[in-house]
Amino acid sequence: MKVALLNAPYAETYGPLKSASGRYFPLGLGYIAAVLRRAGHETILLDPEAQGLPDAAVAARLAEFAPQLVGVSCATPSFPQARHFAQIAKRVAPGCATVVGGVHATAMPGTVLGQAPEFDIAAVGEGEETMVDLAAALEAGPLSADVLRPMKGVAFRDGAGVTANAKREWMRDLDALPFPARNLVDFDVYVPHAHNRRGRRATTAITSRGCPYQCIFCASHIVLGYPFRSHSPEYIVDEIEYLNRTWGVDQIVFNDDVFTMDKRRDYRICELILQRNLKVSWFCFARVDSVNLDILKMMKRAGCFSVGFGCESGDPDMLKTIKKKITVEQIRQALGWANEAGIKSQCFFVFGNPGETSVTIERSINLAVDIKPALAFFNMMVPYPGTEAYDIHYGGQGVPMEGVRWEDWVAVGPRSTIQVPGVPSLERAVAEANRRFYLRPRQILKMLRYVTNLTEVWQLARGGFALSMQILRWRLHAWFQPKPAVPAPAQGL
Repeated sequence: MKVALLNAPYAETYGPLKSASGRYFPLGLGYIAAVLRRAGHETILLDPEAQGLPDAAVAARLAEFAPQLVGVSCATPSFPQARHFAQIAKRVAPGCATVVGGVHATAMPGTVLGQAPEFDIAAVGEGEETMVDLAAALEAGPLSADVLRPMKGVAFRDGAGVTANAKREWMRDLDALPFPARNLVDFDVYVPHAHNRRGRRATTAITSRGCPYQCIFCASHIVLGYPFRSHSPEYIVDEIEYLNRTWGVDQIVFNDDVFTMDKRRDYRICELILQRNLKVSWFCFARVDSVNLDILKMMKRAGCFSVGFGCESGDPDMLKTIKKKITVEQIRQALGWANEAGIKSQCFFVFGNPGETSVTIERSINLAVDIKPALAFFNMMVPYPGTEAYDIHYGGQGVPMEGVRWEDWVAVGPRSTIQVPGVPSLERAVAEANRRFYLRPRQILKMLRYVTNLTEVWQLARGGFALSMQILRWRLHAWFQPKPAVPAPAQGL
């Protein structure tokens, strides 16, 4: 069975920040490719944005390969591009079955199949076992409704409607998975965001799935669930060693929702990295209530150069509203520990959650300045399908489909998806936050303290230029452009 996997482009949605954005290997597709190959299926992976493939080149590759099954992964803003690639596949590989997967398809499979006739099936949740089952079923014959009805993890057209089957159980034994098939795409087309570029050759990895917390704006649980499931420390460090020794990787960006969920696990990972003398720099995300000074110092010893903390707001009531389950005091403490450990700290804030006002935004900006992270990121809240924020904003009825521009649903894009009573403009609020945080001599010097080579100087300059363009564009947009027509919130916002 020939299977083609495609990653829908995303960077264009960043607007003026595109030049500083990263290109990351699509780990979800990488795992799916690996299990398909293990099952004996011939598989290719195309990432047109990273590989610089125009539509004609994508069409040529697909026509030459002649896949019988085509899977396209997308997030909400890249859904229009996912549809475009499915259309290409249907045109150049007649008779192929097309599958859409990822967070957008999982959150609203019926809507997706209703909007996109070029997709035959939506894969819901974790996709590895589903794609293997679909490939095996297709080898035996056409994927009719009768064939698909017993299969977990899929939605499909069934007569005049759409049938969404039950989700699969979450994968528990993550160590049973092979390493992602990174060799299907040239390593060197992938680079981290400018502020995280440090090594000569970088890649991404994920050591766990699921997050038990229920922040109202987060869409991660839609595909990966709430139960925290982890690879063993030995599996994780085996993968690090494989990447380092075989592929020359000297930097890893860990994409776990919360890398520091289990301190004992993390301590053991660090011990193994040190025991094997692996010279790898790495970045990870953490909650402020999941670290202490000891684990941060150990992580630093084992190569961790930077940690991203989801602070979200400097207002105590706002933190409760979004169900973050942290306090401002914990934010201050964690950032103090990270700075003491010599780790390049990064803080992430979200503007526009239910109940947000100019006063709560001011508290977030003041906190970001006060706790002294190396970097702070101010994002606009996007009520992604499948989140509680989506239900609050649209009153449980869903966004009106007529005229919706999914490509605008980006937290760092050039325009906000929603309007918030009490906040004249989210775009302007973000621009003002960036201006006040970054355009200070003390902050510029702090960022320079973490630079270790000329490459980082260049990337810091690129990131600074992109940020300046973002500030200028967003402020001009807020001042001079009419707001796009958006549905009024049903409640709360």
